[in-house]
Amino acid sequence: MRVFHIVATLGLLAASPAFAADIVTITPNPAPSGQAQSPAPFTYRGTSGSRTQQVYASSFFSGPQMLTSLAFRSTPGFRNGANYASVNISLSTTMFGDETGTPLSADFSSNIGSDVTRVYQGAISFAAPTTDGFEYIVNFENAFRYDPSMGNLLLDVTIPVGSSVDGPGFFLASYDTANSFDDGVYSVNSVFDGAATSGIANTAATITQFTGTALAGAVPEPDTWALMIGGFGVVGGAMRRRRVSTKAVFA
Repeated sequence: MRVFHIVATLGLLAASPAFAADIVTITPNPAPSGQAQSPAPFTYRGTSGSRTQQVYASSFFSGPQMLTSLAFRSTPGFRNGANYASVNISLSTTMFGDETGTPLSADFSSNIGSDVTRVYQGAISFAAPTTDGFEYIVNFENAFRYDPSMGNLLLDVTIPVGSSVDGPGFFLASYDTANSFDDGVYSVNSVFDGAATSGIANTAATITQFTGTALAGAVPEPDTWALMIGGFGVVGGAMRRRRVSTKAVFA
């Protein structure tokens, strides 16, 4: 019984990674608020659809993340909502980046990584925000595991042609947008055609907050290794003593 208890404990140590709640707010330099306003990564009122890809530098993330939601904030001074009848949102890891490296290609398909995952599909309605915080929230249907050591993060948002975009009042939601050189974000947009295969590259990208779980590495920490090695020594000793006792009984 003593041996089984030790083995079970070691199994828990080896199989249980460390988890911690994590929120990554991407607010590129030079200021917390953006330098522009934009309907992207969505589109204006109508049914023409749109497609936007935005890249976020891996340096914004401290380690592997299991991303479960994202949020945008309104342009300061704007308090508008919007209704999007159908939106497809995907995430993937890409080797493309902003102006200082290899920027996103104008061709949408060239930017998508092999781990592409559709994290949300369906209607989205954003109520008019009451603060300048991140109140435009999208909770993912499928979580995305992102490891910044493998590349940058690509957000891909499509509103299909024929899908309506509307809301109360003349103006719809306007998103706080970073628009400066070498700030770790970049985008390619087709804001009037959801069926487009390419877009216009530019330095602007929506300031975004990602929420999820920070994942510790699968390799145990040094203290855990010490516990495991010590435990294996105890298990080995206990088993040897048990064999000796058994021999003594039947001698």
